[in-house]
Order: sequence, then C-alpha cells, then structure tokens
Amino acid sequence: MKGRLGYYVIVGLCVICLMGCSAYGDHSIGAHPSEEFNRKAYSWRYRNLDSTIYYATKAYEEADRYSHGRTVACNMLGFVAYMQMQYDVALYWYDEVDRLAGCELERFVADVGRMNVYLRTADNLSFYNYRVKAMERLAHISEETDFFSIQERVRLFSTVNDFYMVTALHHYMIGQRPEARVEMDKIVDDDNLRTDSAQWLMVQYLKGIGLDVEGDTYEQRVLRRYTYLNTCLRTGREGGYSYFEGIALSGLAELLADSLRRDYLSHQRPNSFSQLFNGIEEGVLGLAYDARECLHVYGDCYGVVNTTVQIASICNREGKYEAALDTLSVLVDGAIMSVPDALCRLHEESSLAYAGLGDKAMSDYHRNQYLDLLETTRQDKELESRYLSLKRQQRTMTILLCVVLVGIALLGILIVSLSKRRRMNGHGYGQQLRDLLQETEKRVFLQQRHVEVGKRGNVVRKATFSMLTGVMPYIDRMAHEVDCLQYADVWNDTELRTRKMEYISELADEINCLNEVLS
Repeated sequence: MKGRLGYYVIVGLCVICLMGCSAYGDHSIGAHPSEEFNRKAYSWRYRNLDSTIYYATKAYEEADRYSHGRTVACNMLGFVAYMQMQYDVALYWYDEVDRLAGCELERFVADVGRMNVYLRTADNLSFYNYRVKAMERLAHISEETDFFSIQERVRLFSTVNDFYMVTALHHYMIGQRPEARVEMDKIVDDDNLRTDSAQWLMVQYLKGIGLDVEGDTYEQRVLRRYTYLNTCLRTGREGGYSYFEGIALSGLAELLADSLRRDYLSHQRPNSFSQLFNGIEEGVLGLAYDARECLHVYGDCYGVVNTTVQIASICNREGKYEAALDTLSVLVDGAIMSVPDALCRLHEESSLAYAGLGDKAMSDYHRNQYLDLLETTRQDKELESRYLSLKRQQRTMTILLCVVLVGIALLGILIVSLSKRRRMNGHGYGQQLRDLLQETEKRVFLQQRHVEVGKRGNVVRKATFSMLTGVMPYIDRMAHEVDCLQYADVWNDTELRTRKMEYISELADEINCLNEVLS
C-alpha cells in the first residue's frame, strides 16, 4: 500500500512539472506567436516599411500579456515612426517600452532609438543625456550576459553596434572626424555582423560617406569610399534592401558630384563606373533622382528630403540655379522644418543659387539663416551634459547628506537619552558616548566642507564651459569657409577668394580675443 502511495506521489509531481514546463514554454523567447511576427518585422525593416508596420502591429496585438513581445514590437514601431519623420510618435513608442517595465535589453534598444531621434532633430543635449543612460544600462546588462539566450545575445550585439554607429554619425555631423573614427573602430566586424546583412550594409555605407576611411593619399581615400558605396549598392539590390540601394546611390551621387573625383574614378574603376551609369542619361543628377525614387518607394521621408536638397546642390554645381530653386521650393514649410540639419543645407543651397542668379539680398538672407542653423546644429553638448549630470549627482548627495544629518540628530537624541539613563552606571560609559558624539560631529563637518568645495568647483567649471562654447561657432564658421576654398570655382575667383580670406581673418581675430579673455 505504501509502495502504491509513493508511486502516485511521483506521478503527480511529474504531471505538475510537465504542466509548469509547458506554461513556461508558451512565454519563453521564441515560443510565443508574437516573436515570429517580431522576427518578420525585423527582417523587413530596411526592405519595406509597410510590411514592417504590419508585422510589428500584429506582434503588439498578439503579445497582450507577454511583456517581452510587446516591448520588442514597441521598439520596432518607434523605428518606423522615426523613418517617417514622426519623431513625437517615435518617442512615444520608446517611452512605452519603459512603461511596460520590460527587460533591460529592450530598454537599451529604446535608449539607442532615442539617440537616433535626437541626432536627427539636432537636440545634442538630449542626445548626450540618453547616451549616458545607454552606457550605464549597457554596463548593467554586461553583468548578466551569462544568463542570456542565443537570441538575446544576438540582439545585444546588434544594438551595441547600432550604439557605436549613431555615436560615430553624431561626431561626424558636428565635424569631429577623429572621434567618429574611434567609435567606428569599436564596431566588432565578425560572423555575427555578417549574419545581419542590414547592419553590415549600414557599416559599408557609413564607411563610404567617410566615417572610417583609411588611406595615405586623398585619391586612395576616394577610391575606398567608392568601393564601400558600390558594395553597399550591389549587395542592397541583390538582397532587396531598397533603403540601402537609395542611400548608396545618394552617397555615390555626392561623391561623384565633383568632376575631379568623377574623372579619377572613371579611370580607376571603368567597368563598375560604366555599370553604375548604365541606362542613366542625366549623369550624376540621374543617380540622385534614382536615389530619391528608391527612398520614396521604401518610405524614408528624411531620405526623400535629403536627396531633394542633394539634387539642388548638383544643379548649383552645374550652373542650373533656377532648377535648384525650383527643386528646393517643394520643401519649404514642409517636413524639413523638423530637421534642422536638412533645413541648414536647404538655406546653404538657396544662398548659392541666388548668388548665381545675382540676387545678393536673398543670397545674404539664406546665408545668414544657414550660419545661424549651423551654429545650433553643430554645438557639442557633451560638456554641458556632463555638467548637468554632476549637478544631479550633487543634488542626490545633498539629499543623502540631509538624511544623514537627520539620522545623526536622532542618534544624538538617543545618545543623550541613554546617557541620562545610564549615568548611574559610571562616568566611563558617559565619556565613551561623548567621544562618539564628537566623532559624529567631525564627520558631519567634513561632509559639509566636501559639499561646499564641490559647489565652488562646479561654478568654476560652468564659467569655463561658457567661454569654450562661445568659441565653437567661430571655429565652425572658419572651417566652413576653409572647406569652400577647396572648390576650384571659389579658389579661381580672386575676388571671392579674397573676401573669404578676409572673413577667415576676422574670425581668427575674434577667436584670439576670446582666448585672451579665457587666459
């Protein structure tokens, strides 16, 4: 009888274990129906945005009580909104990831997504704030990778590379080329990267536009850029990635807009060069038109805006100033207003077009708008972000100090009370309590001194930071004027070259004045 009872107990425990395993299996990563929809959305994200929206929405609906599936779907929907220039919607989905209290990995993905949004909208301070958050979250995640599944490890690897790429792109856009190369060097180029074709193509594109190009001479760097972009174009077409086909064509149009580079590459790569322009009658301008069409079909609104400005730039280079203004007219008061970087380029090309038509007033107006936007979009807010972070830490330390003081006060009251009660037990015990109180008071005094020193240091750092940020706009303007002098048409025009050299000299005098004040 006892044997049968033991048998039934064992069978019952096995049934309970199997039921528990079955329940867990329905909600583990990869077993829930929403995971399949999320995988499809991820595979379509650079091929077709409509398909991405469909699968991500299905995943969100399927994962009603499955938080991991919902957070992944929210991150994908945020990516789609970002591509469609709906930045408020993108931030809503990324905030939804935090509200769902998902895993730290998906929160890290959301932080990188916010970095992309703030990079696009030129909110450099918010960009650095979320970069710091992402780095802190990554440090925490790195301590738990031993417990990750294979899918989570791949997800983490992909997101870390995305983090380095968006940081490199930020440095590139504000003119910090060495810092951009440092971030690009952190990207791990191994089998995991090559397995994710879309991310590998993104690396090829970023190298092609000049983020990480090696070479002893200018010609070698140009040749490497062309090779990266051509690889991105061919592989993107073969894989059906219309997004990468579009941005690769745009990058090639930008590279080949210069006649000297175009002639050099036509001799160095005659076969691929002829294949590139096969069936394109308008030359480089045709490449830009094809790029805009690819990005329009894909659904990348920013890409359409960017290539439209690029078409106007090529028209200016070819002396088609009225065509350039007609091209830019479709962007005025449109979605471009939410993208300061593209708006800055619009004013730059408008200034060049009006200058070519002899309309000095309009050219000066757009030039001033361009310089004002350039000053805003290219400000490096890293020091300011660090200052605010230190300020938050100081506030936290102040709160902790107040808590410590209250605790010490309560401890003092307790000590006094105990001292009165135990006074009859001997003078030696009371002396020990007094010594403890004195030691506590010394610690409080040292803490107060530490806070005062920290406050004075922050005031000095803030003043120094203000002086440094005052110099950056002049440096950016000087760099821009130097870049303009590299164009043959500007250098050969003696009057224009003289004006620019005088303007550079004025900027240098302003910088020297600020340096004297800082010294």
